[in-house]
Amino acid sequence: MPVEVFSKLDRGTVYLSGESIDATVTLQNIIGEEDEATDERIAWASIQFHCECSVNQTRITAPTSYELPPSDKEKRSSFPVGTMAPVVFKTEPNIFTIDLRLRANEKKTFSFSEKIPSDAPPSYSGGFVKYCYKMTVALQRVSSKEKAPIHRVRVPFRVLVLYGLSEYHGESNPVPANPFMEEARAQQQPANLLDLASDLLNRITAKRSLNVYRIANGRGLVGSFCINKTSYKLGEDIVACFVLGSYKFKF
Repeated sequence: MPVEVFSKLDRGTVYLSGESIDATVTLQNIIGEEDEATDERIAWASIQFHCECSVNQTRITAPTSYELPPSDKEKRSSFPVGTMAPVVFKTEPNIFTIDLRLRANEKKTFSFSEKIPSDAPPSYSGGFVKYCYKMTVALQRVSSKEKAPIHRVRVPFRVLVLYGLSEYHGESNPVPANPFMEEARAQQQPANLLDLASDLLNRITAKRSLNVYRIANGRGLVGSFCINKTSYKLGEDIVACFVLGSYKFKF
């Protein structure tokens, strides 16, 4: 009877570069009511995270570094014939079990955690180039044949890149997440990457986030320059003002 593989990403299928991915893999020997209860043996099972860059050679000329060895020319991709899919990022294969015996309807669950590098490329699906991330679970059963086939399960996921996140540390005096905790203890709590990303995006896309720049010389303060925010979308109006003494200029 076949061994069923259940693979799951614990927090959905979208992650940030630099974030850790938590995953679980469950192997189960499912026996039906009419089937004979027999044990299943798995020679080995592994898990690996990787990113493929699919290049459509019929439209663009790929660099020589994108060429694949002959054994990998038939790798499947979402592009038609004439497409290469070299791996631009991959983790070390994690062999999480060897010579595993599963009794009838028995299942084993394994947990994993892997960090995406902060310089990993973002997921992208273009007309000529595609970056696709996948979690691959591979296993080989013990068979009476000379060489049993290797079975693979691939789970796709997406990686987003938020530039400037690695240098961003939030406000200098953040508000404690728990108002009943002491301020010193609240500041010792490690910052969550998702919280920092949400805070940074809120600051960038806020309708009003007043920034005041003082203008001074050797005699003292001359005036100030005020701007609502420092990041804008294409086509958006920039509103700012100069305050010079008792005069205020808007533009």
